[in-house]
Amino acid sequence: MKAKIKVYMVTLLCMFLLCVNVSYAIEIESGNVKDENDGILESINVEARYEAAKTELTSRVSVKSIERLKAICIDSANENVDKDLGMTLFKSSIISLNNQIQAYGFTDEQINAYIDGLVSSTPDTLANSNILRSYPTSADHTRPFHDDGAGYEVQSKPGYMESTAFGIVGSGFTKKAQGQAGYMFYTVSRDTSSGYKGNDFGLAYINGKWVAFASGQVTGWQTFTLNSNIYAGQKIYLHAAIVGDYVRIRILDGDNFNNVFFDRSYYHSGYFPTSGSGVIINRQITLCDDSDTLGTGIYLKNASFYDSYLYTPSSNSRYNSSNTTSTRRGRFKADWTNYSNVTVDSSSTQEWYAEKVSITF
Repeated sequence: MKAKIKVYMVTLLCMFLLCVNVSYAIEIESGNVKDENDGILESINVEARYEAAKTELTSRVSVKSIERLKAICIDSANENVDKDLGMTLFKSSIISLNNQIQAYGFTDEQINAYIDGLVSSTPDTLANSNILRSYPTSADHTRPFHDDGAGYEVQSKPGYMESTAFGIVGSGFTKKAQGQAGYMFYTVSRDTSSGYKGNDFGLAYINGKWVAFASGQVTGWQTFTLNSNIYAGQKIYLHAAIVGDYVRIRILDGDNFNNVFFDRSYYHSGYFPTSGSGVIINRQITLCDDSDTLGTGIYLKNASFYDSYLYTPSSNSRYNSSNTTSTRRGRFKADWTNYSNVTVDSSSTQEWYAEKVSITF
């Protein structure tokens, strides 16, 4: 009798765990994972993904290289604002690299160069106490709120915690030191009952040169000098990932991952779940002018992204018609610009993971 009761209890436990996992999978897909479940389930999930990723990587790279990365991450975090960041950074780096290997089929040479780049450029980490503020959203590609420019975007549906893309940096021309700029970037955002909040991260062409930038409700406006100069025609690899309480942005040389142009983590105070629940990632190429004037001749030409991927905790996929929002992909304009200001090279554009764009005002 006791044996039957034991079997019955085990069966009930298994059914309970199965229901929890199924419910969690459905909620991730819908972008509505409950906050109270996130911590426990995500920590278990992260550990499992880390162990699996480490096993995969040790068949391609030396254990010594992985341990060296671990030491660098921990040492860096000890000098920083978050004592737990070191292991979080290390494990997320291993998981993320394995995700990218699955997506792109990196060679052993690329994998080792990527790890060398991680070791040589452990990211600066910024704490920020800015309160997240509401920001209006739109399903209309002629944006209803005032916008300073025009461009091309591909916005994911909710539910992603990471994105990568190769790109070719465009050629830019502006006339003012401030207020005019070309951009190649991601917007990371989340839509909640209290409103839509997000932040831009990537490259900006300002006052005659390319710099890294961040702008939005998490960081305010910031620009950063790159580790080495980027010029028109440069192949890049742009990577955004939610790493614990941080959004990590990496800009690499697309031909040599060991050459890291930029690597920085931004504190978001737990607003973006590491599961990607409810998180939207929008890939954009834009040109802006705060004077709202056409006929100036400023431009951003031949800027492109390609082989662009989105990641959940359990999968990766190219940006496509199923995982992106139909009303937020393709050309967009402001109330003072025209669609004709944005030219899309059809021979280099694949819906919705690759685009080559030129914008002229």
